Amino acid sequence: MVNHGISTGMLFLLFGVIYDRRHTRNIDQFGGLTKPMPVYATLFMVATLASIGLPGTNGFIGEFMVITGAFASKALGHFAGIQAAGAAIGVILGAVYMLMVVQKMFFGPITKEENRHLHDMSPRELVAVAPLAMMIFVIGLFPNIFLAQIKGAAARVQDDVEARLDANPGPRFYEGPLKLAPPRPEDPRVGSPAPAGGAH
Repeated sequence: MVNHGISTGMLFLLFGVIYDRRHTRNIDQFGGLTKPMPVYATLFMVATLASIGLPGTNGFIGEFMVITGAFASKALGHFAGIQAAGAAIGVILGAVYMLMVVQKMFFGPITKEENRHLHDMSPRELVAVAPLAMMIFVIGLFPNIFLAQIKGAAARVQDDVEARLDANPGPRFYEGPLKLAPPRPEDPRVGSPAPAGGAH
């Protein structure tokens, strides 16, 4: 959540910068902004790459921990791999969408004459955005600065969740209508007698 707040907050600020100049949020009204606004384009690209989880940015730390945590989760049982794969697919789709936005806004020819003479970011705008850009790389390169601070609280939450699961255990094996694979040998249903009136 911290990483999401940093990268998304930076994107909101940057959208405010361009809206202040053009008074439109329509992506089709932009194009080729790297030429009149190189600093703005660089900072927007940094925030975008952080949002899609580029290694070295804060987004990668958060997404990596979520996906590996889902894959290794005992609480998710046999569906841990499916949950992790779904999260990874979501990351890929989000990256495709955001990179398409960057390509349409910043690269290619300038298609609107209004964009040709736009002013780049002012010192006041840079002061507002610079701390967020700095935090993207600080967390991405030195995550233990923050992970060490929340380790104790995270361990207490995990212990509480595990205690609740132990007190109210769910079924060990999936018993719903969706059958993904034959039961494993340790499944107590394997080798049990077929119910009366079963297969004929």
